[in-house]
Amino acid sequence: MAADPPSQPTASEPFPVHGRVMRSFLILAAAQGVAGLLYLGALTLLANRLHPDAFGQVCFAEAAVAYLIVLSAMGLDFLGTRQVARHRGRETEYVTHVSSLRLFLAALAYLLLAIIVLLSGVAPTIRYLLLLYGLALFPLALSLEWLFQSTQQMQFCALFVVLREAIFAFAVLLFVRDPARMLLVPVLYLIARSAAVATLLTIFIRRFGRIRLTVDQPVWTRMLRHSVPIGLSQLLAAAIYLVGTTLLGTLSADREVGFYGAAARPLLFVLVLVGAYGAAVYPVVSSLYVTSPAAFARLVGGSAWLSSCAGVAVALGGWSLAGWIIGLLYPGGAYAASVPVFKVLAVAVGIGVVTTTYSRALLACDGQNRYLVVVALQLTACVVACLMLVPAHGALGAALGSLAAEIAGLCGCVVVYRDALRRREVGGDLSHGPRAECDILVAQPPAASSERPDREGRK
Repeated sequence: MAADPPSQPTASEPFPVHGRVMRSFLILAAAQGVAGLLYLGALTLLANRLHPDAFGQVCFAEAAVAYLIVLSAMGLDFLGTRQVARHRGRETEYVTHVSSLRLFLAALAYLLLAIIVLLSGVAPTIRYLLLLYGLALFPLALSLEWLFQSTQQMQFCALFVVLREAIFAFAVLLFVRDPARMLLVPVLYLIARSAAVATLLTIFIRRFGRIRLTVDQPVWTRMLRHSVPIGLSQLLAAAIYLVGTTLLGTLSADREVGFYGAAARPLLFVLVLVGAYGAAVYPVVSSLYVTSPAAFARLVGGSAWLSSCAGVAVALGGWSLAGWIIGLLYPGGAYAASVPVFKVLAVAVGIGVVTTTYSRALLACDGQNRYLVVVALQLTACVVACLMLVPAHGALGAALGSLAAEIAGLCGCVVVYRDALRRREVGGDLSHGPRAECDILVAQPPAASSERPDREGRK
């Protein structure tokens, strides 16, 4: 029997809404922190028990498949979160269609991987690693982490990430003893992901009933029309983080890559917290956008203020403590050149903290197409800045490229978000949401132009 959904937030309860967001954030942040430590422990074990060559091959295969995971999801997790947050009571329908389509895309992605691997002539070990890691596409296609985010049941999302990394770390500790067992790593990765996914599936089935996979081409087409821009934005955003390292390796000395990596790695924890906050606020603003525009604007404004304070703290703290942090993590002075790089990256991450609020609000406004343009602008700014600065300044030039990307992203998201609010006001009374927000599982007939009011209120 389905559980009763939580009440929808309204304009008259701003403090409960903010409290709900902060509670979700704290749960996710704590879980991500624990999961990050477990994953770091597993990587440390692998690095010590495998030779550097074998460890490098494992890391390469996992990173390559990580991009295929994003590609196979193609933004459907973000779309599903937004739609379920708006259409409570239809969880089973959305899970059915999202899971079916993601499973189909996972099959296509694995087929693409197999073709590339078999035709590229890579070493047999790399080939086996890629094909084994790629099998994780299938259980992850059925992951319902997005569903529990949309219903603001973050305790289950926390269980998912912690269980996933705990099983993997424990299995690595027990079974991967030497380089001869290197091929066990992707198998254990698959088992850990499958167990975590199965846990969420079990919880869902007990609460909502069984999932019946289906093929519905019209619904899939409508879903992809909304989700593809989100998926492409995620791929471009991932590319931004690779630009600095890639151009450094091409245009500068190898040591500059090391300086950049040493400066960027300590800031990954901040990015994890930023992602947790984005996941906490996204379903709430998605719901408020259609139920209470005034509360939506207030929540986004309040979140922007909080994230601005946090961003300033990250930027100022990173800038002032850069020398101490680098010296503590890398004693001996070998990475002293990373200090100015860390300062610039800390400012970039601080700006990114603020950008996250506006990017999630923009996606909640059905602005995925415009968000794709903003991310493309970020990538362009990063590439141009790196091409101009990396040859002369090395790792510092790559950090300045990342800073340029974050500045472009913040400016773009703010401008587009404000334009979305202005368009909403011009459109009249949209307390029940604009026409673009219709339930994508149902084909909507086109509205007659004579029934749509123009800017002056005439019909």
